[in-house]
Amino acid sequence: VLFRSGAIDVTIRAMFEYKHDQYTQRGACAALSRLCISDEARQIMVVNSGILATVQAMNKFQDCKEIQADGCFVLAFLAEGGLEVKYAIESTGALNIISKVVKRYPNDDDVQLNGTCVISLLSDM
Repeated sequence: VLFRSGAIDVTIRAMFEYKHDQYTQRGACAALSRLCISDEARQIMVVNSGILATVQAMNKFQDCKEIQADGCFVLAFLAEGGLEVKYAIESTGALNIISKVVKRYPNDDDVQLNGTCVISLLSDM
């Protein structure tokens, strides 16, 4: 219901508008990880540059494990949307960032689970 009311759109816009604010990015990644629960939500994310916004937040704030865990969760969900979405994720340089993050947080269960899930989903392209 929330994604129908524009919550995903607003969150993505905030990510682009406040791209230098770690707290906005952390909250936005957390929100997206909870909003991305359907094919409709996946489509909204793809159409509104949600992939790019998520990957940019992960790249800029690699020292924030919460952004990394939630960002990987969002990307894993999106990657389940098919080959086109996988290529869109890959084109942002997400694999390079995720590989670094998985190495950086070897003891964080969420980063490890979500990060390796994305890597696995993208490996069959």
